[in-house]
Amino acid sequence: MHRFLPTLLLVFAVALLSAQVTLSDSYFPAIGDTLRTSIADSVYANSLDLQLEGGADLFWSFGTPTATINFSEAVDANTDPLFPDAEFVLRTNVFNTNYYRVTADAMLLVGVRSRLDLFPDFELTAPVNPGRAVRRAPLNFEDEFATVTQNQTTISPDSLPAEALDLLGDAFDAVDSLRITTTSTRNDEVDAWGTVRLGDNYYDVLREKRRESIFIDLEAKAPGIPIWVNVTAALAIENPEFSEFLGQQAPTVTYIFWNNDSKEPIGSFEVDPETNIVERMEYKRAETATSTNGPGIAQATIRVFPNPAINLATFEMEGLQRGNYELTLVNLLGKQIATRSFSPLGDQTRINMDVTDLPSGIYLYTLRNESGRTITTKKLRVR
Repeated sequence: MHRFLPTLLLVFAVALLSAQVTLSDSYFPAIGDTLRTSIADSVYANSLDLQLEGGADLFWSFGTPTATINFSEAVDANTDPLFPDAEFVLRTNVFNTNYYRVTADAMLLVGVRSRLDLFPDFELTAPVNPGRAVRRAPLNFEDEFATVTQNQTTISPDSLPAEALDLLGDAFDAVDSLRITTTSTRNDEVDAWGTVRLGDNYYDVLREKRRESIFIDLEAKAPGIPIWVNVTAALAIENPEFSEFLGQQAPTVTYIFWNNDSKEPIGSFEVDPETNIVERMEYKRAETATSTNGPGIAQATIRVFPNPAINLATFEMEGLQRGNYELTLVNLLGKQIATRSFSPLGDQTRINMDVTDLPSGIYLYTLRNESGRTITTKKLRVR
């Protein structure tokens, strides 16, 4: 019994290691990164099963989506004096720029330059108060968060395009200023963890479910009167075409699959709250690098495919610095099954392991450098 107890503890510890997916701040973008993602064909997205009930040790197969749009987001240092607290910016296109700062436990959105559907030809700049957490660390299964944030911007009617003034009507001829306030109420829940297959790649992920409700207020102020009057309801009645852009907006539900080794989400899915059908899928373009900062341990990646493996498991490593490395495979009892030593000759290295004679189950593979530092430990399923 005494000899059995340490083995039992080892089994429990190793199984726990293989099970828990915890995100550190290594998945936060940094200046110099470029995030490369794609938007899937909507018919393809509609067909996906996200296993919305959530849970532990799940497996999602997203196949090889058909991309309708490919785009890149460059992470640049902030030079905009309007947002002095921001450290870096992400530009999604010429019309939208988001401003971020990083704290000890979160990446916060602190400002935006964008266009509203209400005034599509007018650029709005607005701080986000308080900063809205878009990523958190450490992040663990069953974490929950609730946040309320606001974007607020004040504009002069004289600066609006003529088309917008025509829509606002004569009632706003005597208005000195307009103020648009967008209030976001968001509830986040890390409701699942497991493995995602995307193309030929497999990722250990945490899934975060975000439920958001947005309310848009429009206020007006007359010259010489320091009082703001809420005109949201009145404008919606006078101009019904505005009703969908003002007041309470339809709630949104988004599922985001995060991986510790990727600056891009592995997948982000907007789901209809009533039908649970996936309406939009954005996913990581795995064939391209996520960083322009150069190789190193932080940028090194290792993938294994197929996973589950039947006869042969191929380990593919990218971004390793020059030196000697050791790839080790162990079972859940901690017994070493195989070891491969190698020195990368280029940016990509592949190693094959024959798993034909291995019993079905979960194994752990570990990559270490010549100093003995563990770069990663992940799961391999054999069947």
